[in-house]
Amino acid sequence: MEQPRIERVIRIVQLMSGIRTYTISELADAMDMSERTIYRYIDSLKNAGMEVTSERGCPRLVQTNQQYKGFMKVAMSTQEGKALANLSKMESAIESKKCVILKGYASAHSGTIRDREVEPFELSTDRKQVWCFDLESKENKVFMPSRCEAVETTEKPWTYKDRHKSEPFDIFGFHGTDACNVCLRLDILARNLLLEEHPLSASQLSPDGDNHWLLKTIVYDLDGVARFYLGLTKHIEIINSPIFAKYVQK
Repeated sequence: MEQPRIERVIRIVQLMSGIRTYTISELADAMDMSERTIYRYIDSLKNAGMEVTSERGCPRLVQTNQQYKGFMKVAMSTQEGKALANLSKMESAIESKKCVILKGYASAHSGTIRDREVEPFELSTDRKQVWCFDLESKENKVFMPSRCEAVETTEKPWTYKDRHKSEPFDIFGFHGTDACNVCLRLDILARNLLLEEHPLSASQLSPDGDNHWLLKTIVYDLDGVARFYLGLTKHIEIINSPIFAKYVQK
């Protein structure tokens, strides 16, 4: 089972067994899938031996089921499972407007590993990053659930809601306010790797001749797209993007 599919299975299992209930339509929105695909996942869970019930029209997984217990034990031991468990707690805190403590958060920016108390208030489009108001620095920052050992939910309500402010993300996971247009022509290899590493790019790709595609996108930091391009220079052509072309020549 490929990595993205593993993450999706863990995520849908969490949604169907958490405190909040979801209709099929809401599950489809949360997973960015069609309702038909959601039904296929539910059928797969049933075929795997999990018990699915209905609660006010919302599909639910029976947590006392042995297959469910076995799945969760294995899933939560993986890095993907831990990250999704942390994300789920932060998402619940957003809904309840409560603070959380990011236990053992490993910050690449400061080079430290320590606890951080924050007010989480918005998920990124790809659900891998969370906008939070950092109670220590009194600043809005992006935190990644995958970089903390655990998330501890508190009963402390938000106190800085009026100062919560986010910025848009590009398909490479960078955020900001200074947008730059980039156009790249990709062959099959580059296109496949782009979709695997950055699934949000799918809506910004269009066919361009035999076995080639154009990526027309907005980025907020050239470093993200540059990392992708520099690893595949033989498979990508820069099209009408002078600022980016100059950036990668440095």
